[in-house]
Amino acid sequence: MKLLALLLPILVAAPALAALESSTVTFENLDTPPFYFHATVAYQVYAPGDPASPAPSATDFTYVYTLTNDAVTPPAGQMNVPVDRLVVGVGAGATVTSATAACATADTSVATKVTFGFTSAVVPNTTSCPMIIHSTAGPGDVAGTVGFSSFVDDQLLRGPFTLPVASFPCFDVNKVKIEVKRNKAGRDEIELEKGVLAFDPGDTFDPATEIVKLDLNGGTVSLSIPAGAFERKGVKEDFRYKTGSGVTPKVHARINVTKGEWEVKIDKTDAALFENTANLDVMLMIGDVKGQVSVPLTVKKDEPKEQKLEFKRHPKLECIPDLDEDDPDPTKHRSCLSYMEVTYHEGQPDQEVIRRFSDEIGHPETTFITSSGTAVTFHTSCSRPLACGDTDVAGNFTITGLSDATGKMATKFGVDPSCDATPSAPGEAGAACASAADCNSGLCSAGVCQ
Repeated sequence: MKLLALLLPILVAAPALAALESSTVTFENLDTPPFYFHATVAYQVYAPGDPASPAPSATDFTYVYTLTNDAVTPPAGQMNVPVDRLVVGVGAGATVTSATAACATADTSVATKVTFGFTSAVVPNTTSCPMIIHSTAGPGDVAGTVGFSSFVDDQLLRGPFTLPVASFPCFDVNKVKIEVKRNKAGRDEIELEKGVLAFDPGDTFDPATEIVKLDLNGGTVSLSIPAGAFERKGVKEDFRYKTGSGVTPKVHARINVTKGEWEVKIDKTDAALFENTANLDVMLMIGDVKGQVSVPLTVKKDEPKEQKLEFKRHPKLECIPDLDEDDPDPTKHRSCLSYMEVTYHEGQPDQEVIRRFSDEIGHPETTFITSSGTAVTFHTSCSRPLACGDTDVAGNFTITGLSDATGKMATKFGVDPSCDATPSAPGEAGAACASAADCNSGLCSAGVCQ
């Protein structure tokens, strides 16, 4: 499956049309020789009540799609094939009222998409009938798929969408650079570096299913990156995207969930509309979750050939603190926990309590080992919530105590007071012990002073 590019930056100002929106998207299958297709999908979006719509509705937006299987000479050794379907994605929370087409069967059984299966495959040099979707939801970037049997290409279309229903609990931008090269049209650069974000507990980024969109200054520049375009780097939740060879503008994007960081760099673009701009409004959307912030821009350089705009925040904001795992001195980047206790086979005759204090708690993980050698590893970077009662996958170990001296985890996730315990001093009740002699009370049970 080939993901050609992203929706290239849209520099506002579209001509007035009868339709609310109108454009085309090209789908091309190059990855499964000898089968090749080059298809163009034209779409129009009409607002509710628009009489210009071919199927007007007083209450719904109308989406009209027409597919042409282009008669394009295929690459050497390949052959043009018919197209048997068009799949239009449906944004999270959007409702499809109806989907119809004279030349295709419309399947709406899956809430996230509408599949138009052509009654007769669209062969090269022919065009399908109009395929129409009615929805109460307005237009947004959705996944689109054109296919022949198992051979497909995915691109972005405009389709039923709803605005994000959630916001990142933590989101910001720490550094911005915009270079407008007045003597080299189309060679400008826009960089948003050291951006930070955090998801709600239990949520994360699924690059296979979620579109990523960046909007600057209300659509002056808008980027949409299709689902599936980000690639995971390594075993951590670190995802990266870059445009293919020969595609302009050149875009590099990164979302590092583990570190709570994001960045976007756009080269070979047009940033003329940002000249002398006082503020930059930034909106990043991942799936149906978004973050918004406005930062002031300072003119750092203003010459006949070039203007540079910058923003740099001091001190730098963080959503997930102390996560520089590449630092040569890892002792500077430990968990935000000061104390953690886990119990092996809690409540059973072979119960054993194991504790770790401050420097013993690692980042991003801490391993607890019983006297018999049984081990378990818990994630302790504080990028994820921890709570008393949490167990390992096998259910052998249970978290029975946490202390958050710095307040970082409590600020992000909240801590159950009955779980947030300050470790006992040696010899006192609750302190670790090997024998009765280790306890002021003279009673040591299950490795804990009573």
